[in-house]
Amino acid sequence: MNLKKYKQKSRVLLINTPSYKEKEYLNSKKIYQKYIKKFHKNYIKLITKINKKGFFIELIEFDGSVKKKFKNLDIKELLILLKK
Repeated sequence: MNLKKYKQKSRVLLINTPSYKEKEYLNSKKIYQKYIKKFHKNYIKLITKINKKGFFIELIEFDGSVKKKFKNLDIKELLILLKK
């Protein structure tokens, strides 16, 4: 997956999921939609990638480096992480 077009423009919340029907994936999308204004304010784009290895989320910074990996999306933890 090519994320170069987001580099230096926004952060990426990359959701790796085995299926679009995965419970954790659907929950993460619901959280993203609920707090979409906070995500946009912090320049975070949501991208989904099918990955048969399991469900996990990566926060990718402006420079393209992975800042943190998550097992599930926790908005409070994510916002605290962004303030650091």
